[in-house]
Amino acid sequence: MTNLLELDLRSNHLLEIPESLLEIKGLERLDLRWDHELNPPGWLHKLEANGCIVYL
Repeated sequence: MTNLLELDLRSNHLLEIPESLLEIKGLERLDLRWDHELNPPGWLHKLEANGCIVYL
């Protein structure tokens, strides 16, 4: 998935998200809002450091 720029996972009742999302180098936006059960992983700051905007 080298061309994936945005990933919208809002309101999917997620409990966790895979760390493999870090492998998507061009990701510019990750939307995780409205997943109240999701415990945000500690590695999300790495996505933000790569220029990805993370919405929680």
